[in-house]
Amino acid sequence: MMDVACREQADTSCRWEMRGNQCVVWGDTSCKYFSARVTLEEYSNPSTDDIRFIKYIYEANFPANEKAPFDKLTQIMTTPPNKILLARESHTNDIIGVMWLQQLGNSCYMYMPYFAVDRIFQSKGVGTMMLQFARDLLTASGVEGLVWEIDAPDGLSYSKSMRRLAFYEGCGARVLDYSHHYEAPSMTNPRKGIPMWLMMLPMKGMPFTNDLRTACNCANAILTHFFGYNNRRHRDRVLHQMMLYTRV
Repeated sequence: MMDVACREQADTSCRWEMRGNQCVVWGDTSCKYFSARVTLEEYSNPSTDDIRFIKYIYEANFPANEKAPFDKLTQIMTTPPNKILLARESHTNDIIGVMWLQQLGNSCYMYMPYFAVDRIFQSKGVGTMMLQFARDLLTASGVEGLVWEIDAPDGLSYSKSMRRLAFYEGCGARVLDYSHHYEAPSMTNPRKGIPMWLMMLPMKGMPFTNDLRTACNCANAILTHFFGYNNRRHRDRVLHQMMLYTRV
């Protein structure tokens, strides 16, 4: 839990207050046509409608080659200390944002395999609030850093990837420089890798460790604990590529 009852959010012009495991937010979230009361919470006792909204947001925001089977993903994420964080539009109680968090073995890092906000509510401060909420929860749990993958800026997706990168950097995250040759396994073709970078958001009071060892440890933990990757060839190839990378 956050150790403060109320906090001003200058970048989103809103106020939030912790109530148990819920974070209630008031105010205009940076869009003149959008003013909503948003509740941030940990996933527990989901209703049928909750699962339907979560699945809709998940299916709508990720390409097929990056999507794990939904049932398996939900089962993994509801096993402690893993978490699913939700954002709700309080007037309708509809889920408008979802974030999955998984402990990476015995490491001091958590992994965020999927994070998405419903398209209607994107660019309105909801994603920023969710990351800040996650950071407070994880800091209180003793986690040192939150790590995730981002599409490597390239080709037709360059501008989209750069916007996403700028968003995360604005929230305090940084790219792990030695991860530029990281590849995630494709969910549709296990023999093919998806070029990605690793990003890390250090928890409050923790330094940002940007070295080869950290990048390789995170990559190894993700490939082992999330993907459950039995084909060591992919993992070994990715780690070898990363170790050969020379930072400029």
